[in-house]
Amino acid sequence: MAAVIDIGSARAPLDYARRYARIGWHVFPVFWIVTGADGTRRCACGDDDCKSPGKHPISHLVPRGQSDATIDTARIERWWAAAPWAHIGVFLAPSSLIAIDIDPRNGGNATIDQIERTHGPLVSDVTQLTGGGGEHRVFSLPVGMQAQLPGKLGPGVDVKANGYIVVEPSGHLSGGVYVWEASSDPLDGCIPSPLPDWLRSMRPAAATPPASATAAPAALLTPTQVAEVQSAMWALDPNDRDRWLHVGMALHSTGAGPQAYGLWVDWARQSDKFDPRDQARVWASFSGARGLDGIKLTYVYAQAQAVGWVNPQSNAARVPAISVSAVAEAAHSRPIEASAFKIRNPASIEPRDWLYKRVFIRGYVTGTFAPGAAAKTQITLVDMVTMACGFELGTRELLRRGPLTVWYVNVEDDREEIERRLAAICLHYRITDADLCGRLHVDTDREGRYLVAEMTRDGVVVRAAVVEAILEQVKGKGIDLLVVDPLVGVHAVSENSNPEMNRVISQLRRVAEDGKCGVHAIHHVRKGGDSEEVSAEDGRGASAIKDACRAIRTITPMSEKEATDFGIPAERRRFYIWANPSGKPNLAPPVTAREWYVLEDVGLGNGRHDRDEDRIGVPVRWAPPSAFDGVTLEDCRRVWTRISSVADPLVLACASPQSTGWVGNLACAVLGWDHTDQSAKAQMRQMIGAWVSDGVLEEYRVRNADKGRDVPCVRRSELARLEQL
Repeated sequence: MAAVIDIGSARAPLDYARRYARIGWHVFPVFWIVTGADGTRRCACGDDDCKSPGKHPISHLVPRGQSDATIDTARIERWWAAAPWAHIGVFLAPSSLIAIDIDPRNGGNATIDQIERTHGPLVSDVTQLTGGGGEHRVFSLPVGMQAQLPGKLGPGVDVKANGYIVVEPSGHLSGGVYVWEASSDPLDGCIPSPLPDWLRSMRPAAATPPASATAAPAALLTPTQVAEVQSAMWALDPNDRDRWLHVGMALHSTGAGPQAYGLWVDWARQSDKFDPRDQARVWASFSGARGLDGIKLTYVYAQAQAVGWVNPQSNAARVPAISVSAVAEAAHSRPIEASAFKIRNPASIEPRDWLYKRVFIRGYVTGTFAPGAAAKTQITLVDMVTMACGFELGTRELLRRGPLTVWYVNVEDDREEIERRLAAICLHYRITDADLCGRLHVDTDREGRYLVAEMTRDGVVVRAAVVEAILEQVKGKGIDLLVVDPLVGVHAVSENSNPEMNRVISQLRRVAEDGKCGVHAIHHVRKGGDSEEVSAEDGRGASAIKDACRAIRTITPMSEKEATDFGIPAERRRFYIWANPSGKPNLAPPVTAREWYVLEDVGLGNGRHDRDEDRIGVPVRWAPPSAFDGVTLEDCRRVWTRISSVADPLVLACASPQSTGWVGNLACAVLGWDHTDQSAKAQMRQMIGAWVSDGVLEEYRVRNADKGRDVPCVRRSELARLEQL
């Protein structure tokens, strides 16, 4: 019987969560139980009809549920700071654990007795008593073995492998708590026993197949059909009961009897929910008519295609129009219905999950558009190192979101080139492995391993296996942001075709949505004029690329005019670039301030006797010089007084900076500046422009008899004299 004790301060969930993380158990926060004024207990989520009170993830803290589980102490502390009484969930698979969940209320004790009489003891050195009177017998199992296990051993006994369990000191709706059995506490050094070999190789005993599955089939599926339908089914998740039911109906419609039933059972066994008796009962309930409710194998192909599956040798898999029609005819269980809108309390709406700046956002595809040699890769790498560290590189100011796990995939350069760039960034900003803490993942490829779509003689083919492999990494490693650099490297279709690029972007969107991460693509722009500002409209290729990105950052090199205005020498202009975070502000108001960067020259110190060291440009935030840097109000008054005393404006007060009699030369002399210095000249030009705009100085025209025309000059305004400026 489970112990019933109060959760006091000595049993603070945060302390337990930290300790579980220290032994390698991946934890995440779960809603807790609250007691109302009338003494009734309910889930803290606020839903009076909650189906899993005190047992489901806190979605606003862990939007990906158990996939957000971590052993990162900093992240754990942020979670429990936000929800101090949150229960603790342990994601089993990455923790190399499985749990045998015994529920006596559903016959679990009898099932365990029968299993142990047949196979021997099923006990572990780590066992937890659940608050509801059951048990969790926790075993060790290498990562990757979970999928080979049955989901259920019989009534009341589940094998939890790819899911999670709630652990001590969490509470239960019954009023009890989860507690480790005496001498069985993993936090006291107890180690889960290895899972018995007999269970690792055990398949759940199938119930006696229904008569419809044992009767002689009207026709068997051909080997090609079996291969096709198996391939499509295994792209689908059997945990969705509606989908599980409809796949069964589709297989039943073939009339292939035990062959079709066997295919359905093999696929369904992937799920922790698999129950052989329920499977047999439902199969028997299908009507004898083929194609119940119009559902046929085209449904399976269409559902698989919707998640990226393509079998190039299957006509059914290549005709989405037929499949979509079949699905539409069969969709009686989910009718289309117009929903009346009701105004919600705005405070109850989940905020958009911006990961960093207004450039990277969870659940969407975003992009950086820039011309060649505009430091787009370097700026993005600085962003990624910043997110992985959890602080601004230049100031060490902590990010509000804390550190994030990021994955950079470069499909253009070799790994050594990317390592040079990252080494320079880390060297300049003094970043160490301890700062990154394993949260930055970097991969390169020039062999097409990351192609998500390609053109074949049969048309555009989505490489579903690649998308699945990417998703597996995103989910398994808890990736918050995936960056692909450049976009053109992850596809082999026509960049100018909207339909073809839509297929590519849809796969990236699927990674963002299913992986609950942000996906950011770096993309080139069309070649334009040297002084043109880059916009989202300049993106190379089909407009589908721009339209699919929910936010676009653009990067533009400094123009010749800007260099002149800022006093930057012509030979240094290419070292200055600026970013506009709102090149396409779909999800946020436009940001008008430019983010300027200067590329600082960093040597790697890797020179050899026959080769010089590599030198890398590292982006560093830069602010354009202010017009009045180092200038006091008294300095300004001295300049204005001197301009008021000019007797011959054509010699000393001309408005044009190209004139030998430019008024700026006079002002520089008053301040002791060298008027031939480009930076001094640029600052003085800004100062005079500001004084004219503010009405302190004014332009007027003076007749130049030698040139026979009027020349614009500058003088102190009448208003300035009256106000004694």
